[in-house]
Amino acid sequence: MLQPAEYRLGEAVFYIHRFPPFVAMKVLGDLQKIILPAIGAAAREAKGIDLDSPDDGIDALADMLGGALAALPQHVDGAGLENAARMLLNPEYIAVSTDGMKQPVRLTEDVAIVVFEGRVMDMFAVMAEVFKVNYMDFSKLSSVPIGTTQALGELKEKFLVQYQKILKA
Repeated sequence: MLQPAEYRLGEAVFYIHRFPPFVAMKVLGDLQKIILPAIGAAAREAKGIDLDSPDDGIDALADMLGGALAALPQHVDGAGLENAARMLLNPEYIAVSTDGMKQPVRLTEDVAIVVFEGRVMDMFAVMAEVFKVNYMDFSKLSSVPIGTTQALGELKEKFLVQYQKILKA
C-alpha cells in the first residue's frame, strides 16, 4: 500500500490514504450527483473562455470555480453536503494528528467534531484535498503508451463539444 498523502492545515496533519478502486468508483459516482450540476451552472457562465489561453487560464478557472461554489446552494442541500463529507472523510482512509495527539487517529465523527469545531471551511479544505488525492493524481500517466495522450486530448475536445450541446439544450 502507498504511503498516505500528508495535508497540513493549521496545527493538524491529515493522513489521506487513497480509496480502493471500487470504493473510489462508488464515491465518484455519488459525488457527481452533487458536483456536476454546480459545475454545469458555472460552465454556462464561463462560455467563450479559453482555459488553455495564457490570458484566460488561471483567472477563468478561478471565476468558474467561484461560479460553481455560488451555484452549489441551488443544487445541494445540507443533507447532500453532509453525505459528501461522510463519503470523502471516511475514517477508514483518513487519519489526523494535532498538537495534542502523539499518534494519528482515525478521523471518526467524534474526532472530526473536535478537529473542525467552529471551522467548517477547514472541513471543506480537507474534503477537497481528499478528492485531489483520489481523483486528480495524474503521476501514473507516464505509463500510458505514446499516442494515447493525443487520443485522450481529442476525446476531451469531443466531450467538450457534446457537453456544450447538452448545456444549450
